[in-house]
Amino acid sequence: MIPDLPDLVVEGLRQLIEAGDAYQFQVGDYLVDVVDEFKSLYESAGVRRARALLLRQCAGRVGVDVSTLRDRETVSRFFPPSIRQEFSPLSYSQLRA
Repeated sequence: MIPDLPDLVVEGLRQLIEAGDAYQFQVGDYLVDVVDEFKSLYESAGVRRARALLLRQCAGRVGVDVSTLRDRETVSRFFPPSIRQEFSPLSYSQLRA
């Protein structure tokens, strides 16, 4: 049986998304933490593509497109906070490009 994401996880994500575009990295960092925490649990339940399922569940419950969440998580994983500081003059969109 595939476990559901806790309501607190979904509500935390919803609040970050509703805060606006200024929180794109915070959304991505939050998703990195969610994926890293729950991926092994989903894989132990027999889910082969746990990351994809986690992002789909988040998107469905929050009401955003999966590609948006995947993009935020991927960019945040590629530019972790320690590296992001080196590029502080650049915006999320510039780093994404």
